Amino acid sequence: MTFLEFKESFKVEYNTKINKLFFSMHLELKDFKMYFEEWWNEGFMYTNRKEKNPLWSVPYYNKHFKENPELTEDLIGFLNELPTKENVFQRKKNSSSRIITLDLFDPDLTERDLLMISHLENLDIINLQGMRVQKSNSSLSTNEISSGEYHLLNSLIGIFASISQDSLILIDEPEISLHPNWQMRYITFLKKVFANYGSCHFVLSTHSHFLVSDLEGQSSSVTALNRDIETNKLSARLLEIDTYGWSAEDVLYNIFNVRSSLNYYLQADLTELLGMIANNIKDSKKIGEILNKLNALPKRENDPLQEIILEATEYLSSIQ
Repeated sequence: MTFLEFKESFKVEYNTKINKLFFSMHLELKDFKMYFEEWWNEGFMYTNRKEKNPLWSVPYYNKHFKENPELTEDLIGFLNELPTKENVFQRKKNSSSRIITLDLFDPDLTERDLLMISHLENLDIINLQGMRVQKSNSSLSTNEISSGEYHLLNSLIGIFASISQDSLILIDEPEISLHPNWQMRYITFLKKVFANYGSCHFVLSTHSHFLVSDLEGQSSSVTALNRDIETNKLSARLLEIDTYGWSAEDVLYNIFNVRSSLNYYLQADLTELLGMIANNIKDSKKIGEILNKLNALPKRENDPLQEIILEATEYLSSIQ
């Protein structure tokens, strides 16, 4: 969370339903069972549904609670406890509704609490209202934070919901909406967040040179994908290099095959290439390496670079 300059607070808020039954602090087993098993009973004041119109949550109740009195009693006890927890159970402003707020950073939050909340949500006794984060002195809904912050939080929550040891996690273009400063620290942040899942592998597809420069060679590798314009075939090439700490221009030129008029590395290669030709240096291996880089760059009309490539190609042929 500190990566986004948030404080260690992540609150999940739920709206409660049918407070007079489920949150009266006096819920009894017979009423709980009747709500899900005899909702059509005329003497039951909490529903007015027809027998052939069951609650959508009845199948979940039948699967987990109908034949499980121990779990049912535990959930009823949890429901009767909730209204006594002032930091969790609160009245909604200008409304008879109540809100249950869970701070996932609360050290008193237990696995039982999370399991019971999950049951209540699946039983349609509560429903998710939203999530809130703390930034400086402000409490912000996830709808109020920037698109980059929201995108990152949403992706992390999605991973945490499914990850286990030996998982393969695929992330497509994580740089979307992220500030360049965040992109440069994204890989390091990802490794820190999921440090307890050392047996997992993360595969990222990206167009961001900032992400590539944050890859440490001993724990990662770079594979370049290229599509042949004429055949439309896609090819993959493992790059035997460590890009950690590379500059933006270095990554753009050597990894993404992108040049700019001020690209230092392109200029350095051209200077070296022309110098070897002018001085009749017969280092065919080095000349071939530079030519491979230059030939991988996008072709442009009336581009003087093509004349240099042609001249260098002819020189390479003459010395081989």
